[in-house]
Amino acid sequence: MEPRVILEGKRGPQLQHVDAKGERFAVAIKCPACSQVGSVTWEKARTPTGDAAASSKLISVSNGFHTDHDPARPGGPRIVCDHCDTVQPD
Repeated sequence: MEPRVILEGKRGPQLQHVDAKGERFAVAIKCPACSQVGSVTWEKARTPTGDAAASSKLISVSNGFHTDHDPARPGGPRIVCDHCDTVQPD
């Protein structure tokens, strides 16, 4: 069974599932516009030497959300609600 941690974030308490190695984690999300709920799975990024990096890589989003890329926005992909097309806050 995966460990579970409750985090207090900008959007209130979020349930985080962490894998046994602590390298992949899923964070609950809720669209601020329509209240669609889902989760996003991230993986801790690694440096070429195998050390943990300061950033994370997006692995997947649950049903109800999708990703897209905005060439004008630096960084990774945006997470977008399928129901109302609202870009989710970082």
